[in-house]
Amino acid sequence: DDNTPVQGESFANAFPRWLTPTKVGTPVFVAPLGEEAVFQFYAPRIAVDPVRNTVYLAGMNGSGQIAVCDNRFDTRLANGFSMLVPVVTPAVGSAIGMQQYDLAVTSAGTVPLVWSVGGGGSANLMWCSKGPGGWSAPAGLSNVPAGNVVQADTFPRIRVDNANNLHIVSAMRRDTLLPRGNGTFYVAERRVEITYRRITPTSITTTAIPDTVQTWTGGPTDTPPDWAYSNVSLALGLGSDLPFVLFNWN
Repeated sequence: DDNTPVQGESFANAFPRWLTPTKVGTPVFVAPLGEEAVFQFYAPRIAVDPVRNTVYLAGMNGSGQIAVCDNRFDTRLANGFSMLVPVVTPAVGSAIGMQQYDLAVTSAGTVPLVWSVGGGGSANLMWCSKGPGGWSAPAGLSNVPAGNVVQADTFPRIRVDNANNLHIVSAMRRDTLLPRGNGTFYVAERRVEITYRRITPTSITTTAIPDTVQTWTGGPTDTPPDWAYSNVSLALGLGSDLPFVLFNWN
């Protein structure tokens, strides 16, 4: 039991050792000698294939698209990752905000991707997945309300359990509007919640996490509270499908 320090013994050198950082992305321009190139990849999310140890990254490129790359041996470049492939392009008039997307990997190698997209104060969740045949067509996850309702379904986070079921949480805010009679509208009801979704091969279930639901009602001259959930995180219990959710409340 010799506790004498050995050469190079430090936290940084302890197992597992951190590797040298790798630049991921495509340079926007060729930088002049001695300057750094600007890379078109930011606000990344990461997921690791639990069977093949393949790393997948999703982030925003310079065109406002969600782009994905991986470090598979057959596709990676000299930096260790593949070319960035744009997967999601928002429609004209809509946008995808920073950190408004997430991805995961199943044990079968399928890569589900979820994101929030919108404009004008409203946003809804979409998702798609990558399998052997490539990326599937985007599909909606939010229940788009009818009538004068403004809904913002944001900060989606996704995880996969041992049975390859998908678990998704997001921060929801829904305003019900009523006319004042002069051509304008006021917020008659505001509801906020953390929404939980579970996707199996045969079904999608959506529920509000009970203790996160807050509701306010008011009249034409009332100001609704500036309630909002943000920075939502999701984890699953080890070896189970028990979700743990962490979030900010304003």
